[in-house]
Amino acid sequence: MNHQLKAGVGYEYGEEHLSRQSNGWGTVTVLSNQIRADYYPDQPPLLGFGKTYSAYVQDSITVTPRLNVNVGVLANHDEYGQKWQGQTLTFLKFGFGEEIQPRIGVNYNLRANSGDKIYVNYGRYSNMEQKSTSRGLAPHTIILSRAIFDPVTGALISDTPRSGASFNAVILPGTKPTYTDEYLLGYATPFASNWSLDSFGMFRDTKRFIEDFPLPFPDGDFFAGDIPAKRRYYGITADLNRRLANRWTADINYTWQRLYGNYDFDVPGGGGTYNTASAIDDGPGIMVTDPFRYGPLLQNRTHVFKAFGAYEVIPNLNVGAYYRFQSGAPWNALGRDVPYQGFRRYLNPVGTFHTPAWQNIDLLASYGLGLGRGMRVSVEGRVLNVLNKQTVLTVDRKQYFDPAVETSTPPYYIAPQGTSQPNPAFGTPTSYADPRRYIASVRFDF
Repeated sequence: MNHQLKAGVGYEYGEEHLSRQSNGWGTVTVLSNQIRADYYPDQPPLLGFGKTYSAYVQDSITVTPRLNVNVGVLANHDEYGQKWQGQTLTFLKFGFGEEIQPRIGVNYNLRANSGDKIYVNYGRYSNMEQKSTSRGLAPHTIILSRAIFDPVTGALISDTPRSGASFNAVILPGTKPTYTDEYLLGYATPFASNWSLDSFGMFRDTKRFIEDFPLPFPDGDFFAGDIPAKRRYYGITADLNRRLANRWTADINYTWQRLYGNYDFDVPGGGGTYNTASAIDDGPGIMVTDPFRYGPLLQNRTHVFKAFGAYEVIPNLNVGAYYRFQSGAPWNALGRDVPYQGFRRYLNPVGTFHTPAWQNIDLLASYGLGLGRGMRVSVEGRVLNVLNKQTVLTVDRKQYFDPAVETSTPPYYIAPQGTSQPNPAFGTPTSYADPRRYIASVRFDF
């Protein structure tokens, strides 16, 4: 039995300037009786930061000539804080004991001297590497002011701060870091001298999302903690690969997959790059436990097929083609939510509708020439989306413009969806795949 032990420590620091001096950032709204301007006034700099300390140990163990085991563990210590008016404040901290991330991988050659193997992997990964935490959960925020002007004379009527200086969210004791568990089972084998097959199944489960929310619900002060949100992925992939031989190579693969949950990063206000303090769970109509929330998420593409091939016509002249097919993405109708009157309330189950399937073909030609001393120049030409298929990618999901009405009746505190103001553009396209494009480039390698 042989061992190959590795260990290490690491430190990572990131920061983000949260405040800006007056520079025209803001919005202007023209109403019938006033002109309203929201802007950021001059204010002291506000700097958010995140620190990550890491330590890991890993051992590769050769149990037998056909059995290899990799075992390791990574531990992180994360801190989030801000620097404001000469003070440094750390407002969220997770210790090494809270971010222990074990990993194990097993590889076994089923047939001696045949090159095939079955492999099993498990790993836990902390999902705390995000700038939004140091911004969204910070005790101080930048100030936003609102100026109101007379629409006729242009005279300033009022100029008052709308938000900033302090934020009333409190991080609840017992809040735990977000993490993902990943499981992988696969089989790989070479065959017919130049070919190989790799097939595997994968499952990912993300838990303990951190968000802010009001307590008592729905109109209390804001607190932050773990919410009952879920994101799960499972898929099966088969990949057929031909190594470069006789001047050509190819790779063909197919994936059947499902991305499920009740916390969709693509929903407006639902996460994205500003998770931990998004609109999710702020009130009726945008709770992860609301009806219709759990199901296929907007990024789900159940069937994905890809094929790539390249051929060397003459020495240094290569041509290639790439084809991709993706089944349509799920979507459902939206109405207004109570807290912000935004369009985040689900009116039917996720996955009720789907966008069209998306196909794409790209072509490539390149010619390379050696310049000596390890240098090389290549001229490349690409045609993207050869068939010019401008497939619909997103549609207008707003079904009704009726305002949401809050009630005092639990559990959802929201009245039935009004239907007196239907959206005539409901279901019409809002974005398309990029049209056919041509790209020419010159590349130097040295």
